[in-house]
Amino acid sequence: MYLDISGVSQNTSILAPQIDMPAGTYDRIQIVELTGFAADSLVYYSLDGETWVRYWGPVAIRKSCMAEFVAVRGNERSMIISAKYEIIKPYESKRGSVVVIGGAEHCRELHNRIVELAGGTEKIRVAFIPTSSADPYSSGMDRVARFRDLCGVEINENEVPLTGGKKDFSHMENNSRFWILPVAVKDDVNTCANPERDYDTPLADESTFPDIHESTWINNGFKKDVAEKLRDGNYNTVFLTGGNQSRYLKCFMYPDWSDGPVLSVIRDILEEKGGVVAGTSAGAAVISNIMIQGGGSYGSMLEGVVYEDVNLVDYDDEYTPFANATDGRVWLGRGFGFLSKNFITGTHFISRGRTGRLVTAALYLKKIHNMPILGFGVGEDTAVIISQNNKVEVVGALGALVIDTSKSQIVFGDVEKGRFCVKDLKLHYLESGDSFAVDPDTGETSVASINPTKQEIHLIEDGEFSYSFEADIFGRATLKKFLFNNLINNDSSDCVGLELVDNLYDSYDSILYHDLIKDGTMLLRFTKNERTKGYKGTIGYHWYGYHDSSYPRLLHDVENDRFSFKNVITDIFPLKVFNFPDLSDGEDMPLKQHYMEDGYTEAEWNELFSKRKRFRFGFMLIPFTDTQVEVRTFFFDYAYFDKSRTGTYTPPRLQPIGENWGYKDYDIVEIDKADGSQVFINGILRGTTDKFGKLIIDQTVEIPEIKVFFQGKTNSYSVEHHNVSLPLTIAVIKFTPESYK
Repeated sequence: MYLDISGVSQNTSILAPQIDMPAGTYDRIQIVELTGFAADSLVYYSLDGETWVRYWGPVAIRKSCMAEFVAVRGNERSMIISAKYEIIKPYESKRGSVVVIGGAEHCRELHNRIVELAGGTEKIRVAFIPTSSADPYSSGMDRVARFRDLCGVEINENEVPLTGGKKDFSHMENNSRFWILPVAVKDDVNTCANPERDYDTPLADESTFPDIHESTWINNGFKKDVAEKLRDGNYNTVFLTGGNQSRYLKCFMYPDWSDGPVLSVIRDILEEKGGVVAGTSAGAAVISNIMIQGGGSYGSMLEGVVYEDVNLVDYDDEYTPFANATDGRVWLGRGFGFLSKNFITGTHFISRGRTGRLVTAALYLKKIHNMPILGFGVGEDTAVIISQNNKVEVVGALGALVIDTSKSQIVFGDVEKGRFCVKDLKLHYLESGDSFAVDPDTGETSVASINPTKQEIHLIEDGEFSYSFEADIFGRATLKKFLFNNLINNDSSDCVGLELVDNLYDSYDSILYHDLIKDGTMLLRFTKNERTKGYKGTIGYHWYGYHDSSYPRLLHDVENDRFSFKNVITDIFPLKVFNFPDLSDGEDMPLKQHYMEDGYTEAEWNELFSKRKRFRFGFMLIPFTDTQVEVRTFFFDYAYFDKSRTGTYTPPRLQPIGENWGYKDYDIVEIDKADGSQVFINGILRGTTDKFGKLIIDQTVEIPEIKVFFQGKTNSYSVEHHNVSLPLTIAVIKFTPESYK
């Protein structure tokens, strides 16, 4: 897609392209469109006198240059047409702020912060980008209501033209503070002729929507008039909505991955005019230089990375590189690059358990870029705001997990292929009012401030949670609570998370479809040191409730048990599973979330589970140092939810892939401690596990036999393993072959 100009000779019979914008001095970015060249010619241009790039459509001139254009046919070219453009802007160049929103953004505090960054309610002008959405116009009108009703932004609807007798916020002559920029792939079912109001979406009245067809907007990102309206409309805030992030690339980037004219103007608003670029969900993903496009936590750590850019030439809106649900690799590809390449974002992060895939992505990018990578996984209704000098703040209803790879080391394995071992990752979990900074030289993060409503937690002698093992570490909202309860607010020095099961009705991960004995899994060990700190306090936020059900009545929720923490060190190991039980002898019982939705309490569900559960005794061996091995003992309590109502246990991983393959039944697993277990090496007692079920043993030679024994009140349980090679490089887990009631 580049031209070696020295390799083609001039032929005066080849029509040269004509420039629609004369040379001269201008006070803003210019959009140059070419005409007059023959259809059988390819056109190239150069803005630096050296590199000749294929012309696909209108070109943005952001800086002063001598622009040159030429038509090429075979090995011959037209005469070169040139024009000198002086771009002298009447303001000092200033980079603005990037707002990364984790999705499902409803709270007033988040929207207010965007308004503040844009200069307040009197100055903000929003260009809303609906491109990724399946309901483009609806998503824009929902945002109109939020900025208007949550933040007090006055939107003069007299400045909004009519289409078919109805106000059309996507109209090219809309001069109000809020413009739905007309670039989309999908038609919105709510903009068909005479739509009816949907009371399940109370913020927008669908019956007022014009009769428009958004799929006709697919090429508008490459049109000069759209770019110039965005440029000349004094828009200082660009909001990218959620949906399918690949649609953004299709609609705003040329096939050679250069910016189309609208994207160039957006970049100018951010990088030159001090504007705000905010993105939610898919809109937040595409903000990264390299973006996450799919995949799961278990699958990415087990199977690694697939790097594949969106096909901009033969675009397929339904395309995925995954063959089926067993393939959970993290899918990476190019994004817009509004953030520097040492940042990568994750969205819907806490609720969907996406830690594993963001960790894998960050480690992979560290390898290919040879530089520390910072991943931030943003929770729903929460934003991470990156301003000048890499200063970062958190705002909103929930929080964000920060993944710092600056000191991480790959001990063995290839991140791209999965099943790797890494040490010294650093994690922070931060909430609204917290901030952190990034060292420009080392890439290391440091927490700069904590919300003043929170107080530091001083390490206590005996935590409320006395067991430090989680079997579904990538479950919904699991990680942050597990770390706070079992490490931060606890006297344990470390805790361990595995992905053995998925306890959730709706899974976002591929573990449901894997045979753990064949495929294995991963283990994460979280450790605290003298720099690890925790904070607890109050967070308040305003919203309209779940699904905006209280609209227009604004609710003020205050949560007293909110927390932040910093500097948790994380090591990751592959985990060999020797004999994972199929759980088929478990009993059917309701999922906790269903039980509580029916009006029961969590304590009542726990009581029911204790009556119906079966359990197995087990132990893990985990690498500790070159001369030490860590032993952890536990009870694995289980039942299952018979979703398929067949009367038998039929989870996806026990079914052949076929037409009826998919979600069937769901594991229900809880981990209980087995403290006081005796550990024998070659028949010699080496110690008993502490109150966390943990024992460190010194061992430098192969272990022919290890046996772990637990004496209960009425029964005893034991499990053994043979021929353990040292030093241990991966973790192993084993259960008793029989289950107990």
